[in-house]
Amino acid sequence: QQDDHGDDGIDVVGILQVTSPRLPCFRVDKKHPIISSASSCSSSSSTTLSSSPLYSPSPSPSSPSFRNTVRGVCASHGYGGIFCRVLQEGSVAIGDRLVLVQRPVPEWTLYDLSSLVYGGINAKQAEIKQWLGTDEQLEELISLELLAWFEWRQALINFKKRRKSNFQTAQDSNGSRSEGTLHSRYSAACLAIDVAVTIYVITCN
Repeated sequence: QQDDHGDDGIDVVGILQVTSPRLPCFRVDKKHPIISSASSCSSSSSTTLSSSPLYSPSPSPSSPSFRNTVRGVCASHGYGGIFCRVLQEGSVAIGDRLVLVQRPVPEWTLYDLSSLVYGGINAKQAEIKQWLGTDEQLEELISLELLAWFEWRQALINFKKRRKSNFQTAQDSNGSRSEGTLHSRYSAACLAIDVAVTIYVITCN
């Protein structure tokens, strides 16, 4: 059969759309409380943690080891997997493969999204306590309907409300403007997957 892009011989058995990175639950940190320091790895090893992005410097840590938990690293880097919405139902089988066919918002890779929303001080509890980007980026993500609601858009909206409430409280009590620290969005190597990419599930049978 022929798909929407005019490619012959592709049997599409389902269509998925990436909605967000997956945030690990707290249970992983109960089993693995702290990731051992990169300095403890053998220098003779061909692959060491010191060369891994898991140990890349944090943009503004309050403690040098605050991200060294499985949950923190996964939350701030997008390493915990992905969630997808089903655009076309179907049955999958061993041997089927995924083909990326559409990228509506390539500027928002899962790595960049995770780093901005759950990086820095937010990584330890996977909770948005400080906004690391600009107000424009916050509004853009809140209005990005292709982004998952739970733990992402909903969390950003709640953070915005808390920040506004705290700002108003500070104004009422001190009569002066109070702002949280803002950091410019830091760059990172892009992953091949970004928010809202569409993926065909292709049967190989």
